[in-house]
Amino acid sequence: MADCDFFLLDARTYRGVRQGDDRDKRRFMGEAEEKWLQDGLKKSRATFKFIVCGSPWNNQSKVKGL
Repeated sequence: MADCDFFLLDARTYRGVRQGDDRDKRRFMGEAEEKWLQDGLKKSRATFKFIVCGSPWNNQSKVKGL
């Protein structure tokens, strides 16, 4: 492989605590891991960047009408 960076997330260890049924208040990653990811993506010079996580994620809580 050439010209690619992989960012492996640990979204279980640092995941935010669920507060009732309000999904918008639960963090997928801890603050330190999110900062690490943002910094790594900004510094990366690779053409392709892969963010890999063992947990699925989506943004369905923000989708209206489904």
